[in-house]
Amino acid sequence: MKTQNAKNFTERLDSENIKWTEMENNGGRDRIRLIYGGDNKDPIILHFLFDDDEETMSVRCFDLCSCPKNRKAKMLIALNRINAKYKWVNFYMDDDNDIIAQVDMEVDPETVGKTGRRTISICVSVIDDVWPELQEALK
Repeated sequence: MKTQNAKNFTERLDSENIKWTEMENNGGRDRIRLIYGGDNKDPIILHFLFDDDEETMSVRCFDLCSCPKNRKAKMLIALNRINAKYKWVNFYMDDDNDIIAQVDMEVDPETVGKTGRRTISICVSVIDDVWPELQEALK
């Protein structure tokens, strides 16, 4: 890992015995993967990406589900409703019709451990909460 933010974040994870994996990232950013399980969605795979500027961190849950073309309108309505309800985690459909959850935030080496740890809880909770609505939009 090249950024202090990624190092400090993983130290926090280690201190709480949270398992993580360092991932290769084509963009050259430090990337950490965590796998959680929820009551509705299991697994929930979170990717933490750290910018070289030591000022920002992104969290992504890629490929929550894939939306068939014939359900795209229904899914976009569901995503709009979800985004209006939850302020911390944003959901969108990418060009391949995959549903992605994302959070972007400012961090620094002193706060990244606490902020990152809280963000894990928020992401897992929100993704697990909205999973039934996403599944309903696919029907």
